[in-house]
Amino acid sequence: MKALGIAALATLGLTLCGPARAQQDPNLTGAYVGPGQSCTDMFVTRKGQASFKTPRNAFSSALLIKGASVQTPLATCKIARRTSGQNGVTTLDLQCTNMMSSTPVKAYLRHGEDGALVRLTSPEDTSGDRYERCAP
Repeated sequence: MKALGIAALATLGLTLCGPARAQQDPNLTGAYVGPGQSCTDMFVTRKGQASFKTPRNAFSSALLIKGASVQTPLATCKIARRTSGQNGVTTLDLQCTNMMSSTPVKAYLRHGEDGALVRLTSPEDTSGDRYERCAP
């Protein structure tokens, strides 16, 4: 189950809506690509809004955080709860869905340098994976 959660997050794009509107963080909103990925390869911008290019690359590391959801190339997660912790770590309690299943997932994020987002494996993680911000 943990592997499914990590895979869902790794391929998930974020989008917020409905009751989770209160969970929004304008500082997290945006399109992000992980190590070895290119913004122009992953996203297209139309009318000022970023979205994934089609077809989506199932093996890419990219996130789209918008409103009350997180999207990856293969999954969409609704943000059920957002909490701020020590060292600038934000914990997101997500309900993620892909073509195969739906599962709860925890995501740990913090802001990095130059608008980047850092995805952590736990609240205590000090390194994590850096995601470059492509678009607001």
